Amino acid sequence: DDSRETPRTFEGLAKDLDPITLANAYKAVEIHMDNVSGFVHRWLPYQLLWDYGMNEVEAKCGEDMNLWHSLLVETVDARTALDAPAVTEIFGPIAVSYDKVQSQIHLKYDSWQRELKKCYANALREHILKLHNTVCEAKTKLEDINLEGMAGTTQDIVIGVTYILEIDKNFGVWGEQVKLLIKAENLLKRQRHIFSDWMECNRLLGQYQNMEQVLTKRKSAMTEQLPLLQRRVETEDKAVEKRVSNLLTRWESEKPLSGDKTPSDAINILAEFEISVKKVKLDYENLLKAKDALQLEAGLSGSEILDALDEINTLKDVWTAVSDPYQSLQEVKKKKWTNIIIREIRGDLEKIIDKMKSFPNFVRHHEVFPPFNNLIRGYLDGMIVLRNLKSEALKDRHWKSILLKLG
Repeated sequence: DDSRETPRTFEGLAKDLDPITLANAYKAVEIHMDNVSGFVHRWLPYQLLWDYGMNEVEAKCGEDMNLWHSLLVETVDARTALDAPAVTEIFGPIAVSYDKVQSQIHLKYDSWQRELKKCYANALREHILKLHNTVCEAKTKLEDINLEGMAGTTQDIVIGVTYILEIDKNFGVWGEQVKLLIKAENLLKRQRHIFSDWMECNRLLGQYQNMEQVLTKRKSAMTEQLPLLQRRVETEDKAVEKRVSNLLTRWESEKPLSGDKTPSDAINILAEFEISVKKVKLDYENLLKAKDALQLEAGLSGSEILDALDEINTLKDVWTAVSDPYQSLQEVKKKKWTNIIIREIRGDLEKIIDKMKSFPNFVRHHEVFPPFNNLIRGYLDGMIVLRNLKSEALKDRHWKSILLKLG
């Protein structure tokens, strides 16, 4: 047995090697393994193709065409990177074959990209139609504006000048949107997308250019008619000032503050005044824009209009809050005398009082609140009289006397 030859191995070789040489060998192996790991991890993000659906993409992109465009461009670039002819990657002594995974990703990516292009095209179509309708509407309204001579009322002149300024402000923004939509459409064409029920961006561009011509004419007319327009706007300024003064005077005399009105009547009055004040406010704002465009002084500050509108909104909140307990009180009043139970009536009135105590401070401190609150408390104080009237000691002759005195 002792003469049998011992098997030869490399077990002790590491002890005979230079430590630096051995460290370099380990380092070389680790580098190859890191490269393999990095290569494998490059494929893992494609798992998102299975994890994410178009619903998530649509929710993320929304109506942001820039985001849609960037996403489609990135998917095209990423798809191109997958088209490498090699199916094996060599890392020193290690060979990684990825033909099967590449084939699966190709199939999924092509399917995902087709869905993405379809969603992108649908979003683009909606944007093209929406902007086309906006531009067409603006062009039509601009064509209807007449600033020459004495045509139209002064208010029409003010509205016309204001609208020209509004379109002029939006003109540049719409132009950038048109360029973006054309760029997006060209991207789909390069990818050979099949369009269906489609409006070409050239039609949108044509309408935009037509609107530009009309806008240029209206701005030129506004400049040529400047002295006349200034006089017309100054006349309208006086008319608006008079309308504001009359409306505010009527508001001061008719605003529902007293407790002799029902909440529904008060709310109706407030609704009528709100419409009138908002109309005057709009007239004033249009007039202010027109005066600014025609180089006229601003004039009225408009603070009185805003104050009246704030007061209307406050009163609406107050009367709306009061309407609920008021309705509860009406239900109590509807009860027939023969069915009345004093304890229940008191309980109903106390519930109304408790509900009113929970009102916000601005409601309880408003002058509308105390008369109604005092009315309910007056009914509570009169419960003694009510109890006496329900007494069995009260005979028919007593009721005749009471009714005779009440008339």
